[in-house]
Amino acid sequence: MHKVIYDTDPGIDDTIAFVFQALHPQIELVGITSVFGNSDIDTTTANALYLAWRFAPHVPVARGAGSLLRRPTPDPIPHIHGDDALGNIERIVRVDKQTDAHPTHRFIVETVRNDPGQITLLAVWPLTNLARALAD
Repeated sequence: MHKVIYDTDPGIDDTIAFVFQALHPQIELVGITSVFGNSDIDTTTANALYLAWRFAPHVPVARGAGSLLRRPTPDPIPHIHGDDALGNIERIVRVDKQTDAHPTHRFIVETVRNDPGQITLLAVWPLTNLARALAD
């Protein structure tokens, strides 16, 4: 099994990768960490919670960075991914899944330390959560 933390700004493209990981028999998702990118952090975190609820309900979701460390944060790009970053899908259910209590960088550090040499961090952009974890 490959243990993976998926660090993502869930838009349409990252959603496809998430579903692949969630359903792959040799991948064990041990966490999802949200980050701004395809949309603001509130939207990407809501998308991560929705995807986890739908495809991997046992997997914790940690809310991540909402801005860059040293530069202005770019505006979301709704003309590509839609206002909800998932193509403006209609969600017919209310998701009650909550985010993990730890800040994302602590979630990453603690998960890796609890299972040394076994965790792959798949960070797809931006890498702000990884930068914060490495600085910790």
